[in-house]
Amino acid sequence: MPLLHAIPRPRSIDLAGNLLAGRTMLTCQIHLYTLELKQAWAIASRLGPGGRGIGHRSSLLLKLSDRSGATGFGEAAPVATYGETALSVLRFLRELDWQQLSFRDLPRSLAYLGSLPAGNSAAKAAIDLALHDGAAKISRKSLAELLGLPFRHEELPPTSYSIGIGSPDEIVERALDADRFPILKLKVDARSFETSLSALRSVSPNKPVRIDANESWSSREAALDAIEKMAAFGPIEFVEQPMPRGIALEDAVWLKRHSPLPLLADESCCGKDDLDACEQSFHGINVKIAKAGGIAPAHQLATAARARGLKVQLGCMIESSLGIAAALQLASKADWIDLDGALLTRNDPIKGVVKKSGQLNFDPIVEPFGLRVSPKFDYWNEQPPLPKPIADRSRTPPAHSTYGRSVNGIPLEVHLPSSGHCEILIFAAIHGEEPETTTLLSKALRSLDKPSPTCAAVLCSNPDGTLLGTRVNANGVELNRNFPASNWQPDPVSTKWAPNHGYVTHSTGSQAASEPETRALISLVEALDPKVIISLHAPLACIEDPEYSPIGYWLSKRTGLPLFSHIGYETPGSFGSWAKERGRHVITYELPPLSVSALHHKHLDNLVELLCYGLEVYREPLVFRA
Repeated sequence: MPLLHAIPRPRSIDLAGNLLAGRTMLTCQIHLYTLELKQAWAIASRLGPGGRGIGHRSSLLLKLSDRSGATGFGEAAPVATYGETALSVLRFLRELDWQQLSFRDLPRSLAYLGSLPAGNSAAKAAIDLALHDGAAKISRKSLAELLGLPFRHEELPPTSYSIGIGSPDEIVERALDADRFPILKLKVDARSFETSLSALRSVSPNKPVRIDANESWSSREAALDAIEKMAAFGPIEFVEQPMPRGIALEDAVWLKRHSPLPLLADESCCGKDDLDACEQSFHGINVKIAKAGGIAPAHQLATAARARGLKVQLGCMIESSLGIAAALQLASKADWIDLDGALLTRNDPIKGVVKKSGQLNFDPIVEPFGLRVSPKFDYWNEQPPLPKPIADRSRTPPAHSTYGRSVNGIPLEVHLPSSGHCEILIFAAIHGEEPETTTLLSKALRSLDKPSPTCAAVLCSNPDGTLLGTRVNANGVELNRNFPASNWQPDPVSTKWAPNHGYVTHSTGSQAASEPETRALISLVEALDPKVIISLHAPLACIEDPEYSPIGYWLSKRTGLPLFSHIGYETPGSFGSWAKERGRHVITYELPPLSVSALHHKHLDNLVELLCYGLEVYREPLVFRA
């Protein structure tokens, strides 16, 4: 779903926003895509809500175009370990100086990216990929040819296939499913690595295994003891990142000297500046395009590492085949390949990479040039670029972006926080018969003298129902019973409109998450990753907060509405049920049955203060307007 368009800034524009002069510009269109994982994914440093792993990962697909019709595709796969989220990527792309970027002058464009402050590596990688893709297509070359690298797929090592942290039964099942892969990578943690290895070896006793510890051990002695035990489960090719990135260099050097197995740096090696320490403390490094900041820095890192005698593994994040295709064309620089990110997903949006028993290659029919892949669909055409540039970043209004479309094609819009960090997501009108929630939130946003720093706001999550004046969407589905919670049920459900009214029966959808509005809100929550979600409803006149949190108490005290841990009736397939199962904190703010003017008088200041102060709201002095 198109989410935001980063806008090129021409040298001069007239009052109507028409281009008058300037060099060839690039238009960047962005599509936020949720990659669905085949199995829950957990690693030592990111176990997911409740330790159950994650089921989705946000990816941002980029399409760069110039006025000649040339296009290039890129992908950002942000990971919290490196301080990035989908929202931080969007903000980075929004603030780029697009005059500095061009397919026709790749060295100048890459020099500009390299001159930017450190950080935002996934965002930089997305632009880098798209620039290389466009430049190579214009030259009618593959990326490997553009870089002067050989690509002979029959000479490449096979990729490993990763198995996340899980129970012994889950590991056995995943190992059997991965039987066609000649090499496995096993994610471990300090607590259960022996159990995990025993389970794996029970069904795959002789297959080469790579161990990825993701910073599991905090001391060198504990790490060495674990590695010595791992060696007994051979053949083990290497152990990746046994200790944290920030461990003392002398401890890392000691571990390398005593380890019976080769050690690879992952989190400890993000760029060339890390190579001095890595040469002393590891036998090799894991090069990832998203971590390095693009094809150009990844290529440079791999070349420099090999010059120092370090082994190189080409790795990846959980990402689509777009990122995998870029890394694959660097494979001549690698001793090992771990490019299974797209293989772990159910819904890879990219075509062109051929996967056969661990051997990766390209389909010659799909795209012979550039990254040699293409999107399965045109994900960007639904929403045109914004008509004018951002003239003054210091006075930019909150990003008003599209995160999806309703059944009838109405854009689903979100106001993004100015800081790039989302503490609170507030959304209104998931029931179309509750338009007062939209008008109240809209007036709160318009009451601010500057954009909310830490709150995102969705004014209307069911626009079709709101226009029709119905609780349900245009398909007749009760969206707040359509979420993929474990308690979702296919039979129609009865819901209560008000305390003194009877129950009304509505469809829950043909299946869980059958509706585009439901799927879009799920993707938005996964992308923003808010700490608290506030759902505005009416007219039950209460605050529902299962955690009885400080912000729930604050809302109850400010509004005079009673605070409950449960609304008092079952809500199968509701947003709250879905969010709770994923460890998310949801507060339902049920407005009382009042006129719009009365609601504004009694409740507007509460939303204004939430938007101003975020999670600090209950520690700030109360502010009222005359």
